[in-house]
Amino acid sequence: MSLKTWLTKRLPWTRGQTRETDVLRAAVRSLVLDADQFDASGEYKRHRVYAQLLKRYPTERKRRLAWLIEDVLMELDHDG
Repeated sequence: MSLKTWLTKRLPWTRGQTRETDVLRAAVRSLVLDADQFDASGEYKRHRVYAQLLKRYPTERKRRLAWLIEDVLMELDHDG
């Protein structure tokens, strides 16, 4: 069994990556980049982004939003 197959079976957010996921990821990335301009702790910035996402996407699972924030942060850290 490939790693991708194994992950898809066990991690629900890896199934059916859609345009909706791309739009949400773009929103998270934009908010993270905006929050990065504040002179504050990383935890404050993370909380700010999370709160904004909860207001914009109230029906989205909280775990997924938190995971996307962390994933975007890792992506930006890797790129930068």
